[in-house]
Amino acid sequence: MHPRGVATHAMSNDFADELFAGENYADAPGAMLAVVDRSGISWQRSVGRPRLTDERGFSGSTRFRLCSISKSMGAQVVVALADAGKIDLKAAACTYLPALRGLPHQPTVMQLLAMQSGVREFISLAYYATAHDALPIKTTQFLELLFAQRGLNFEPGATTLYSNSNYLLLQAIVEQVTDSSICDSLQKYVFGPAGMRDAAFVRGPVLQEPGIACAYERNQDSAWQPYEYLAELDLCGGVVASFDDVVAW
Repeated sequence: MHPRGVATHAMSNDFADELFAGENYADAPGAMLAVVDRSGISWQRSVGRPRLTDERGFSGSTRFRLCSISKSMGAQVVVALADAGKIDLKAAACTYLPALRGLPHQPTVMQLLAMQSGVREFISLAYYATAHDALPIKTTQFLELLFAQRGLNFEPGATTLYSNSNYLLLQAIVEQVTDSSICDSLQKYVFGPAGMRDAAFVRGPVLQEPGIACAYERNQDSAWQPYEYLAELDLCGGVVASFDDVVAW
């Protein structure tokens, strides 16, 4: 092995030792770490289990929710459709989603991609609009909140502000121009070409989905319990994929 590779591995092991110190992972949820270079995975390490209801440990095919990495894959779909002439990145988003015409200024598709649209965060809107015990969890409900807006956080292009709403609207645009689900487009433009064999799109909770690592938190008795975000994440965070998939991508 090249001396630089040996040094990288030693540093990685030291980092992992420090990161995972102080916890007995024999019966605990855990994580996987890896160093990836041009040849693929050059170092990896895991502790704990993907699911406490399963004795199996982590492997290259263990699937994780990729959360906001899903947005990067969604952007890849949008650009592919732009290359195919189905989406004009410079066009106003309301060209594809007429329900947005009530906004005082019209963000473009490119501004949605770049988080420069000024569109308000739908998660915050959901909390403001409803009682906590009746929070919306469906994509259709979130879109209704966005379509009802008559204001923006700022004029499109004036600044950059992270908002999940940008990619929820991009998903709606993709589904509009392709007349198919975002899942189909991800498979066609991302998963398939990259050879992501374990990748999938899971819009709701993953707890009931086999083979996907679960998140956990401590309860009031300090015991581990599953932590699940119940809302439909869609393109904002709905992709699940394995380590091998992410390396392929």
